[in-house]
Amino acid sequence: MILLANVIMRITSPKILKNQTIQNVDWVFTDSDLDYIQSIGNLVEQCKKNYNNYDIRGALGVAPRIWDLTNKLTTMYEPWKLKNDDSQRNKVIYMVLESVRILSILLYPSLNGVMKNVNEYFGIDEKHINTENLKFRLIDNHTKGELKTNFAFEENKDYFLKINLDKRDKVFQTKLEIAGNEEAGVKDAAPQGGKK
Repeated sequence: MILLANVIMRITSPKILKNQTIQNVDWVFTDSDLDYIQSIGNLVEQCKKNYNNYDIRGALGVAPRIWDLTNKLTTMYEPWKLKNDDSQRNKVIYMVLESVRILSILLYPSLNGVMKNVNEYFGIDEKHINTENLKFRLIDNHTKGELKTNFAFEENKDYFLKINLDKRDKVFQTKLEIAGNEEAGVKDAAPQGGKK
């Protein structure tokens, strides 16, 4: 979870995401992008099947595999190096954040406080954190004419994605809380006793 918070903070930093906003959708998905999206979709279906069979451990076990794909995508494209290619950089940011949004729905049943903070950072209302929105939205230059809402499911906005900077501290605080909980878990798991 700390890695998830790290990538959110890194990819939405002002140095990468100009003005904390993606104004227009002007990118086009390549075959490689579509393969990535299909892989995420397959894992989501597997996770949903596990949830439907009350296999919570199996469902949560899919999340690290989605995260692994997302992390590979981020490292492959290195959006922080795409300073002169706004379209490509914005596409990578969208693909990573869309994957994070999907992860936030998958993990919501077990980490709802953390995932709620993540969605608030994206400006997504809690009512949109549901299984109906548990799919990767194929939004690019070819489909933007059909686009009825922006990234945060809002209608009639003059931007596609806008990071809610007022919520940045919450995501950072969430990262610290997760680190503290993980550290406490390690301490709790340590053997008790010792010399008197």
